[in-house]
This record gives sequence, C-alpha cells and structure tokens, in this order.
Amino acid sequence: MKKIYILLVLLLVFATQILAQKIYTDYKPSYKKWNTRYILDKIEYTKTRTIFHFRYISSTMYGDNISFFGANLPDHWCLENIDNQGEVYHMIEIRNLARNGRIAYNILDNNRKAEFTTNGNTAETFICEVHFPRLPKTLKRANFLEGYAAKNLTNHFHCLNVRIKPFDDPENGTKQDMYDRISAFENQLKQQDNPIGIFDEFFNPKPKPKPPVVINPKPKPKPPVVINPKPPITINPKPKPPVVINPKPKPKPPVVIVKPKPEPVKPDLSGAQAQGGEIDERK
Repeated sequence: MKKIYILLVLLLVFATQILAQKIYTDYKPSYKKWNTRYILDKIEYTKTRTIFHFRYISSTMYGDNISFFGANLPDHWCLENIDNQGEVYHMIEIRNLARNGRIAYNILDNNRKAEFTTNGNTAETFICEVHFPRLPKTLKRANFLEGYAAKNLTNHFHCLNVRIKPFDDPENGTKQDMYDRISAFENQLKQQDNPIGIFDEFFNPKPKPKPPVVINPKPKPKPPVVINPKPPITINPKPKPPVVINPKPKPKPPVVIVKPKPEPVKPDLSGAQAQGGEIDERK
C-alpha cells in the first residue's frame, strides 16, 4: 500500500510538471556554425518534446554526400549543456526527413543511416525534425552536435551556443521572420555557388536602358509670370466734410420787439391848490 501511495505521488508531480510546460516556438534561433550550407529553421517547444528543425542545401558547384544518423548510431545529434558540459541530452528520433519537398522517411529507424548523393547540377534541399525530450528550464545554452565525439570536427552539422529561450523571450520572432531568414539563406547560397555571375556583373555591368525617343514633342505651356504689384502708398489724408446738396435753410428765430413801459403821469397839483380846493387822495 505504501509503494502505491509513493507511485501516485510521483505520477502527480510528473503530471504537474508536464502541465506547467509552456507550448511555443522560437522562429529566430540564435547560434553559431562552421558551415554556411545549413541552418535551423525554428525550435519547437511542446509539452513533452523539444524539436529542432534542420535545413541543408547542397551545392551546384560539386556533388555531395549527405548522411543522417539514427539515435543508436555514434554520430546522432545530441545537446551539450555549455554551462555544464557533462550534461548531455540525446535525441529521441529523426522525423519527416525530406528531399526537395518529398518525404523520404517519416521516422528514421534508430539503427539506420540515411544517405543521399547529389550530382551538383542543381541545388537540393534536405529538411528534417530532430526530436529531443522537453528540455528543463535550467538549460540556457547548448551545443547542437552531430556526434558528441565529433564536436571538434568542422565537417559535421554542428550548431554551437544555441540559446534555449523561454516562452516570453522577445527574440522568439514570428513565422514571417522564419520565412525571411530562409529566403536570405537561399539567396546567399545562390551567390556563393555562382561567383562568375557576380564578377561578370561587376566587371561587365549591363548598360542602362536609353530613354524613349519622342518625336515632335509638344512644348509644355509656360506658367504665367505673376508680378507681385506693390501696394499703393497711402498717406493718412484728412477726412473731407460730407457734401450736402440743396440743404434746407434753417428757420430764423422770431424777432421780438420789446416796447418800453409808459412812464406814469403825475397829476398837475398846481391848479388845485390855487383854487383852494381839496385833493381827494383816495383817487
């Protein structure tokens, strides 16, 4: 009973770790290499596996022999922890091995070596998926080696100092980034395999096309010449009084004649006194 309980606990811990793994893709792998004819298209991180997508393009200048090794053969791919070189992760298997877009092996047998020969007449493209167990979060940098014992040989498909990025790394890129990288890689190899064409273009450049000859072209009308006239100089003139035509005469004020008041007439008292009469003062 105790053993069953311990087993259940271990299964629970393992399931929790699997569920905690983030699923994402690194479309811009960062690494170094010794050979120009191969690249890593992308690195996929699934719940249980880490998948390296490998691409190789053969030369048009010479024939070539390309080999892919099963997981049980000495030169199979592995990952070496750069920070702890004793820590090595071996591949599980190779899947979807294709030549020029046609699948040659859905799953390469772990005890088999897949060999291909090119004639050098045309460039041929080989792609495959190299499956590893899901890598731990503690692994930050690794060497992707075709054969651990051959890690110092420059004629093997090694990718050195590969960054194992977390899911939220801003350098993971997009699918378009991957397409652009593959296109630039193909163009680089075309120039590399055709140096004569590059020299011819440099030493014997194509003449620039002559402009078309136009017979009796109509002259373009000239734009009218516009002279900006100077504004007239205005000297603040005094305002003129308004002109009034046939003004009505203002009415004259009436003439007032002041008559002097008549002076009071004094009575002649001399005659009354002479007659001895009395003067009635009431009058």
